[in-house]
Amino acid sequence: MAALPDTESRGFSTAAVQLAATLLGLAGTALVIVQAAVWVKHSHASVAALALTACTPLIAALVFAAVPSRAPESDSVRHYSPHALMLWITLGLPVVLTALAMVLIGISGSFADYFGLALLVAANAGRNLRDWLRARWLKKAGSPG
Repeated sequence: MAALPDTESRGFSTAAVQLAATLLGLAGTALVIVQAAVWVKHSHASVAALALTACTPLIAALVFAAVPSRAPESDSVRHYSPHALMLWITLGLPVVLTALAMVLIGISGSFADYFGLALLVAANAGRNLRDWLRARWLKKAGSPG
């Protein structure tokens, strides 16, 4: 009789998903900044707002790292099934937010009007960066999983 496959080996690791989401969020943040710097008139996109947007992923990662997690680490998910809704939300949110921000900024011609949406893209990247770094830290510290 064949042995059953290990359930831990199926699916995508949480760290890999968080890394992919972080990279998507950082790429989205960069795209929004480039679009604002190239497409939008300088009167509608201040350099300070662009610089703050560029720094937000790191700031958000530090802030989220300082805030205690609501779920205990032992209860955290170690793998995502390819059919899991959270997998698609985690990977799709940066793409959808980036596309929405770029379309709205492109149509309006003003970065200042949708600055908050650009910050949301960047803050989401920072949260995913914190999650990825935490997963790497726990793996390096010898936590099971």
